[in-house]
Amino acid sequence: MYKRAFHISFVLLPLLASACGVLPSAKPVAPDTKALGITPGVDPSGTWLYEEGAQALLLKLDEHGNGEYPWKNGSFRTQSIHDYLWTGTWHQPGNNREGGFSIKMDADFVRGAGRWWYTRIGENKDPKRPGGEFSIERQPSIH
Repeated sequence: MYKRAFHISFVLLPLLASACGVLPSAKPVAPDTKALGITPGVDPSGTWLYEEGAQALLLKLDEHGNGEYPWKNGSFRTQSIHDYLWTGTWHQPGNNREGGFSIKMDADFVRGAGRWWYTRIGENKDPKRPGGEFSIERQPSIH
């Protein structure tokens, strides 16, 4: 008799507590950016202006620092952001090229100076062509 009463109360008590609002409600969990190689508190999401010489384009990135850009159907992939150094890869199917990048960001993570390089041009996985230098700047969000 006591076992049954104990079992019923053990099962019903959490349900009653939940119905009365005693248990905390579930909240959305932010992505574990540290596990992704991103320093906690750094948010690379948003629109970024990429400038290289006379060329300028917009990068639209998610919370992981990944996104697309219009030049040659390009994609931008973040590998890590650590101590103001942002590293990753880029890929352009439109001209069959890919490579890497590194950006030294300023202390407020709004602007940075970067360098990009090739890791593949067509079938050539050891390209001798150099990359280039660029700057990046976070654009204000428009609501």
